Amino acid sequence: GLAPKYSATPLGLAMSRPELVAIRKNYSFLLKKLSPEDISGSLRAEGLLTDHEYEEVCAERLASKSNDIILQALMRRPPGFLAKLITVLEEEKEANQHIIDRLNAAVA
Repeated sequence: GLAPKYSATPLGLAMSRPELVAIRKNYSFLLKKLSPEDISGSLRAEGLLTDHEYEEVCAERLASKSNDIILQALMRRPPGFLAKLITVLEEEKEANQHIIDRLNAAVA
């Protein structure tokens, strides 16, 4: 099979980054709860999704599959992606408050 693509960050260092830990700890929660059709455009605008990743998300019919693409993409972004993700989620604050609270608690 294909070897997984890792960022330039050494793996040990990447694993210990609080925002990566926050995503990993809440992965199944986020797979279920994120609304890809609501956030993917804003994530692309914030530079958190490439055009290719955005197209993949849009082409995918299952929300959980779209969210998997989004979460995998986020974990490849440089430090600071979690704050941008929360900013995007706050555009739909009412719908996303429980997700925002959970992510903030995970990096507190």
